[in-house]
Amino acid sequence: MAETILRHPLDGAIPLSLTGLTLIPAPNMAVALAFAPAGEAAAIAGRLGWPTGAGTLRDTDHGLVGPTAPGQWLIAATEGRGGDLAAALGAADPALRVSDQGGGRAAILVSGDRLADLMALGCRIDWAALPPGTIAQTAFGPIPITLLRPPTQADRVLLLATSGYALALWDALAEAAATL
Repeated sequence: MAETILRHPLDGAIPLSLTGLTLIPAPNMAVALAFAPAGEAAAIAGRLGWPTGAGTLRDTDHGLVGPTAPGQWLIAATEGRGGDLAAALGAADPALRVSDQGGGRAAILVSGDRLADLMALGCRIDWAALPPGTIAQTAFGPIPITLLRPPTQADRVLLLATSGYALALWDALAEAAATL
């Protein structure tokens, strides 16, 4: 019987550096969705220091946190803060319901002084309208993505796509970057 080996689509992808742009795959980034019980979102957000305003992204002890719907947040653990993110979030506030998304999402970090030019080529949202500290659901070309723009890093964006679109997103970003 054949052995099944699960592998993330971006495993083995090497960072790509072009003039004014760097694309870095982050196949092991911890990603989770957290849900608040009805009527408890504001209290939980207050206890954890999480944002509640639409499109607002905050850098917290758990990672980048932004609301994706009322009472729902996406958390992307950066810079080694992952560990068992789902367990850490559940321990931080037992009222939260947490869904680990790490195996289902692919993360690509894009940075550089040509970032705005790259986003203008493929992103379906006005880049100028997305200041640092923003989370948005959009697309790059035909690929649906969640865009996280860290609050203190204007020349950097984290793009999340479902794992099934990981290579397509990587290729679309690389192709668009090569035209700059």
